[in-house]
Amino acid sequence: MSATNDTPLKRFTAFWVVLGAFLLFGIIALILAPLTNTPEVTAADEAGATRRLAIRELVEEEQAKNLAMVENGDKIQAPPAEIFGKVGAQLASIKPQAVKEDRFRDPALVAEEAPAEQEDASDAPAATETAAPAESEAAPEPADSSDQ
Repeated sequence: MSATNDTPLKRFTAFWVVLGAFLLFGIIALILAPLTNTPEVTAADEAGATRRLAIRELVEEEQAKNLAMVENGDKIQAPPAEIFGKVGAQLASIKPQAVKEDRFRDPALVAEEAPAEQEDASDAPAATETAAPAESEAAPEPADSSDQ
């Protein structure tokens, strides 16, 4: 069942009307955007800018100190390329150990292991538990359709 007022000419016209409306909106936005986008600098902005610039200067000074190969008392900062081999050999010689404290582990993994520990504890039969459920509580066996 097709609509009688749905013709290719009406679809073609609707497409161009919508495209024209979109372009008209874009042109209006391009004209109005420069008129409404005038940034206004306030005293709070200037105070914040001076504070941010002071912090940036301090950070850059500290980074320059850390990156420079300077003598700090009796210690000289070695180039990282020379140290990586030694540190890597030390790390490779250390045997990994299991983490025992839960605060250093992923909470999702700790939560997954907790029910497993409870199941282990519940595997041992308690003195108050009954031996086996009655046959009426047991699930019925599926009928074998190959016998028919």
